[in-house]
Amino acid sequence: ATLGANGEPITPTPAGSARVFVTALGEGGTVSGGGVFEVGTQVTVTATPAAQYAFRAWVKNGTSQVVSTSATYTFTLNEQTDLVAQFDFVGNEPL
Repeated sequence: ATLGANGEPITPTPAGSARVFVTALGEGGTVSGGGVFEVGTQVTVTATPAAQYAFRAWVKNGTSQVVSTSATYTFTLNEQTDLVAQFDFVGNEPL
């Protein structure tokens, strides 16, 4: 079986569908919205910054190509998509 980054098995993607992977870069926040969807459907992914962080951008994994600067990003799924949420540290650690 093929294993994902978290060590869980990845099930085959059904015909006419594509997988959306979402990852948060570092400890700056969390992401949601990944999964398997029918090709041609609208998919929404959401990035939620942690305390003292601000959302910067969604980028295509492995590239510096920014696809959205909105924490909530909706797009038409045409192929497997691997997105990374980037966050900026904006506060200091509490004393």
